[in-house]
Amino acid sequence: MAYKLGETTFSDEREANTVLAALRFYQTHMRGVVHPDEMEWAEDLATDGGKHEPPTVENLDEIIERIYW
Repeated sequence: MAYKLGETTFSDEREANTVLAALRFYQTHMRGVVHPDEMEWAEDLATDGGKHEPPTVENLDEIIERIYW
């Protein structure tokens, strides 16, 4: 089921959360704040606190390909 967030439509809520988590993770990296616990909050955001399964590498590739190609 499509999930609309602002002007962007994602395949589902999990995909939208994954993109948000990736952008927030990159933002934190750009600020020079890199801690071992960073993946924990990013995964929590991507899974909506465990509501969804975490994305696989293949899921991430599909999202990137759809957004950029």
